[in-house]
Amino acid sequence: MVACRIPAGRGSGRCRNRGEPRETGFSAGSVRTWLGVAKAAGAVGLLLGLAVLAVGAAAAVGLVLYFAGAVVDVLRARAYAHVAFPLVYAAPVVASLALTG
Repeated sequence: MVACRIPAGRGSGRCRNRGEPRETGFSAGSVRTWLGVAKAAGAVGLLLGLAVLAVGAAAAVGLVLYFAGAVVDVLRARAYAHVAFPLVYAAPVVASLALTG
């Protein structure tokens, strides 16, 4: 449930353009909205994965790729102090992926 809660909360904040630093990463409004939708869809997929294991595994893989891209984005922006944040958010998702496989 923790693995679902983190992307869902962060995804909804990104869709409303709140709670995210605007000076690093994707700051365009439409891109931020789509990234929020992707994060929220991953959270819904993890919840559905409680019933259908393959859906949960696919959602977890998608979220792991999303957070890996976030790490690359932070490194490209040279905001090294912020690298830990996507890793912390990805940890429960990686744990849920490890438990499904």
